[in-house]
Amino acid sequence: ALPIYLPTPKPIIIIGSKGAGKTTFINFLFKQSLPNETMINYPQIYINFMKYYKDDVDINFEAVAKDSLEQFNDKYPQFEINSSKVLKRIYIKEINEKDKGIWAYWKENDQPTYQQKISLFLEEKTNNRQEHFKALNIYLTREIHKRIIIIFDNADQLSDVIQEKVFLYACSLNTSARFGVLISLREGYYYKWRNQPPFNAFDSNVYHIAAPDYGIVLQRRSEEHTSELQ
Repeated sequence: ALPIYLPTPKPIIIIGSKGAGKTTFINFLFKQSLPNETMINYPQIYINFMKYYKDDVDINFEAVAKDSLEQFNDKYPQFEINSSKVLKRIYIKEINEKDKGIWAYWKENDQPTYQQKISLFLEEKTNNRQEHFKALNIYLTREIHKRIIIIFDNADQLSDVIQEKVFLYACSLNTSARFGVLISLREGYYYKWRNQPPFNAFDSNVYHIAAPDYGIVLQRRSEEHTSELQ
């Protein structure tokens, strides 16, 4: 489990030109390179932003949150994030406050109504998927000592406006809800704006993926093709 004192890691930005191998690097890192203990303590969510592209200025972030919750539930059913028990733990602070206030009478004198109030409260909370996704990770870091890592891939395939929105969205998840975040961006865009808002407002770890030598790529593909024919 994660040490409870472990601070939230800085956002990681992977930059490189188109075709440099950013996605390949990310897949290798999370599927083959990281040790099992790390994988257990850091459940991963992979977001391909090509799926959520609406136009050159907008991304459907509500759909991103919805799919992230579904992906997490499918990949990590052991956490039972949709069970009543876990949902109550996610929102335990707010439930306790209501128990002392507006729900006090029903909790003491009318359990059916009290349970109905809780159910309606949880339904309202889970319907706001972006905020619920944040609340989920806060609960995981607080009580289960796990931290969700979100991989934001292929934003570099979209417009500069979209890349900026993805960056801000990822950093907001990192600062407000303790997510670990990894973002792939186009190097030209990042280098142009790195000392200006919004990039200079966040302290990030930046890694550059250099494009492979074209001759080496051709040689390897030729060798693979020859091997297949043998």
